[in-house]
Amino acid sequence: MSERWRITARFSTADGLRAALKALREAGLRDYEVFSPYGLIEEEPLMARRGSVVRAFAVVGGLVGAAGGFALAILSAEIYSLIVGGKPPAAIIPYCIVGFELTILAVAIFAIVGLVMLARMRLTALPEQYDPGYSDATFGLHADCLPEQASTVAALLRKVGAEEVHER
Repeated sequence: MSERWRITARFSTADGLRAALKALREAGLRDYEVFSPYGLIEEEPLMARRGSVVRAFAVVGGLVGAAGGFALAILSAEIYSLIVGGKPPAAIIPYCIVGFELTILAVAIFAIVGLVMLARMRLTALPEQYDPGYSDATFGLHADCLPEQASTVAALLRKVGAEEVHER
């Protein structure tokens, strides 16, 4: 696997950062990291997206809850022979209420457990390229690219208004 180069750019305005993100997306580069002194809601569509695994926890919780709700109702009716009006003990339609309620309960519990497990609320070291100025008044962009793309990416970032560009 070839070595990756890191291009670091500093911007004084959010507009410059937004232009750089658009230019990188148009150039086909998707491997970058953004540092900002405040949240950038407008730039959210330009950021690299990663899917959340919490949804999988919720789906598993829903399946477990539905199966558990129906199993609870059906098995208790079978064990205690709850025959009402000559109907069979395991009538599915009335047990939908229990199945639904346990589905909602299990989805909530599994989603909260997944959220807590995946929240990454531990202390981590800042990247070595992080500059404390990114927390004050400037915006930072770190883009990873192949060595043959490095000069092109650096020129692109300078063109859209980066104050400083460093290649590593």
